[in-house]
Amino acid sequence: MKTKILLKEANIPTHWYNVMADMPNPPAPPLVQTAILWAQTPWPPSFRKS
Repeated sequence: MKTKILLKEANIPTHWYNVMADMPNPPAPPLVQTAILWAQTPWPPSFRKS
């Protein structure tokens, strides 16, 4: 599901801050939906047609 946020021009940010530059360690890789679905798949996967 995608979310779209609409802002008035007065609410659009004019300054940005690079948080990663001040982090002591690199962030963990993103957990994408594909990885979540794969983790929920029973193992071993069944390839039989129903």
